[in-house]
Amino acid sequence: MRRLFFLLSIVICSAVSACSFLENKDFVAAEVTFEDISFDTTGFISSVPYSFEGGIAVFANNFQSEYGSYEGFAFSCLNDTETPGIVNQFSVYGNGGCDGSSNFAVYYYNTFESQLEGRKIIFSDDIRVNLESVCVTNSTYVALDMLNGSDFSKKFGPGDWFLLTVKAVCADGSEKSVEYYLADFRDGKSYVCNSWTEIDLSSMTDVLYMDFVLTSSDSGEYGMNTPAYFCLDNLKFRYRKY
Repeated sequence: MRRLFFLLSIVICSAVSACSFLENKDFVAAEVTFEDISFDTTGFISSVPYSFEGGIAVFANNFQSEYGSYEGFAFSCLNDTETPGIVNQFSVYGNGGCDGSSNFAVYYYNTFESQLEGRKIIFSDDIRVNLESVCVTNSTYVALDMLNGSDFSKKFGPGDWFLLTVKAVCADGSEKSVEYYLADFRDGKSYVCNSWTEIDLSSMTDVLYMDFVLTSSDSGEYGMNTPAYFCLDNLKFRYRKY
């Protein structure tokens, strides 16, 4: 009987501990807004990662100096919604950052040989992280390509779509994902996202790192034709040290 009571006590304590973790007990609220970034006259930075509060969260960047290109995250305050093409790759398709702010991140998804190993946002090793939400929208480059077409991609029509998949890898090795359509022309719709949308990430707990994948109906032999960009702001999460 004593042994049974002891085992039941262990089970109950474990359950309480797990529930406490999922309920964010003793966790600190955090929100990444990028408003502490200062830009030069170009209005963007595409060559270095961004570290939030001393490394609690690092937004990865792999810059190729010989080509002037990057994968992962760049950071910007540009909001030119009229200039098409890659020359305008760092503008948000809107007035600025989320909730009237100025700054935001511009994510580029490398569909070929990524050097970032799926770890686009990496959380510090000495904390536990429960995600809450993130705001996303289209970049001008992508939005105008979908609305008008280009030499490399089609103008979206019935049946087309552009999908963002947000992924999180958890401490137990499991992976969770949330999907959001940045453009949707299926079932009679003709939607291209042109405002910040908050995505619920509360199902993602005990997260080690995050990844982002873009897919499109406009794809061919060499992969996706739609430019592989989206804009991100106001990542909210809770964390505690362990």
